[in-house]
Amino acid sequence: MKRGEIWLADFPPPIKKRPIVLVSRDQAYSILESFVVAIVTGTIRKIPCEVVLGKENGLNRPCVVNCDNIHTIPKSRFIKRLGLLTAEQERQLNEAICFSLEL
Repeated sequence: MKRGEIWLADFPPPIKKRPIVLVSRDQAYSILESFVVAIVTGTIRKIPCEVVLGKENGLNRPCVVNCDNIHTIPKSRFIKRLGLLTAEQERQLNEAICFSLEL
């Protein structure tokens, strides 16, 4: 596991199974049991806290990482790896997180 990977995760209700992007630093994955993730959604608002994803990332349709929707979830909720962000998308992810958290 590493930052920028896209996984399918099982959230408790009312959230369903959905793709997420790993946001925690790479060193955390070998130490911790819960990780910071950002939700992937098909609702595209074209705002600075989003990063556009698509088939090249292992997803079925165009969608976005919504950095206004960040969670910490246990590793046990991860179902399978779907894909990976490109280097450019990782750069955009960093910018979107900074925008969302006003850093």
